[in-house]
Amino acid sequence: MNNLNRAIAIFGGRASLEQVEHEIALEVVGEAGMAKEVACSQRRSLEHREMTPFRATSEFARLLAAVLEDHTLRHDLRVCEEKMFRMLWAARQAADMLGIPYGIYIDASVIYLREFKKKKRITPKMLIASDVQLHVMDRWNEEMSNSRMDGRPN
Repeated sequence: MNNLNRAIAIFGGRASLEQVEHEIALEVVGEAGMAKEVACSQRRSLEHREMTPFRATSEFARLLAAVLEDHTLRHDLRVCEEKMFRMLWAARQAADMLGIPYGIYIDASVIYLREFKKKKRITPKMLIASDVQLHVMDRWNEEMSNSRMDGRPN
């Protein structure tokens, strides 16, 4: 399915939107990528837990594009390149498996990549590198520790 056909299927699909989204994701990310979704949905942060995998990835992509100040359709799952679709899917799954809200995961990742790694052009694939994930986990643990000490709810 090419990029435009993906958008058309979502816009005017005969099946339910969830079914169309699932079929698109299965075609693009494959069985192996979809097999991780049960674990991802169990660990996904509370604010994203009720979303389908496709909608969760769309939200992740929207937040990433906003942080990167990318106003193109490059991160739009309806029309992006399949390679970008797979990178966004994998990055969202990484955030899900850690149980970290997407905005926090993205912000911590991008700050680390820009300030410590001196990266100017950031791709979703960079967000799943082990050093980036370790940095994000450290920041998240610090935030949770500070929240508990301040008496703020988690």
